[in-house]
Amino acid sequence: MTLSAASTFVLAAAMALGISALPARADTCDDILAALSKRADELTKMDAKGGALCAGMGQLVGLMHAGRIVAEQCSRADGVKNIDEMIKPMEEGIKDQCK
Repeated sequence: MTLSAASTFVLAAAMALGISALPARADTCDDILAALSKRADELTKMDAKGGALCAGMGQLVGLMHAGRIVAEQCSRADGVKNIDEMIKPMEEGIKDQCK
């Protein structure tokens, strides 16, 4: 299983939902979320197996947590809720695949 196959949908949905729930305005919060999303996109394109897959999935979860913190600090409750809903399945996937 590749990193992109294991997590592309979950992460893309989390980041897209988190960002799409944000008001249409350009500010520092948007810049930070866009940078996190860009890094997540780079990670999901990796073809990883074994330990590298687990490490990549861990990094993706970390980016999701960072996006949640930014959304929370920027008073974007919808973004926080959407990201929260996506973190748990991703963490469960890590528990199942990375022992």
